[in-house]
Amino acid sequence: MDPSPAAIFLSVRARMAISLMGTGAALAAPAGAALAAPAGAALAAPAAASVHGPTAAQIRAALTAAERSKQLWATVNICTTTHRHGRLGLRGQMPSLGFATDMYMTFEVTYQVWGSRGFKPLPTTKARVLVGQTTNKALQIGRTYPFQTSTALLAGRITFEWRRSGKLLGRTTRRTTGHHSHVDFADPPGFSRSFCRLS
Repeated sequence: MDPSPAAIFLSVRARMAISLMGTGAALAAPAGAALAAPAGAALAAPAAASVHGPTAAQIRAALTAAERSKQLWATVNICTTTHRHGRLGLRGQMPSLGFATDMYMTFEVTYQVWGSRGFKPLPTTKARVLVGQTTNKALQIGRTYPFQTSTALLAGRITFEWRRSGKLLGRTTRRTTGHHSHVDFADPPGFSRSFCRLS
């Protein structure tokens, strides 16, 4: 039987799961708070925009580089069960384009349909977050979701957006994958997986 979304999902926290630098506990952070990737991380090639802003060709080239970058990913960084309830954490990272843009991520939890390899979005989990504005950094941010213990296989997907002066420059979506390095605030430390089963 296909597990009912209502049966496996309790409530969505209206805050991002992000920790302050140097602490291990997850704290509430204002929208837009984000962490930069480690120094020396490979980013999308700068577009060398003019004083009038990047050209259409520069924007296309920068988006192509960002979409191919290893700095663009989505992962499950928290999969823990405490007594009767558990926590699922989704985290994403996106590179800048080499010129100033507003960077957004839209998080959504998905669950595997019983007897199928397909995944469906879990209602009420979709949330769009302003990650920040930057020129030459990769930024990370995440969300945590409280769940009732369930045998359903959970995952997630993140849609990444780059905007400039309110105009959408590009958008791409990634499903959660595993084995990423430098994933902040993972529980346990270093945890990075494609899926989570809270059973």
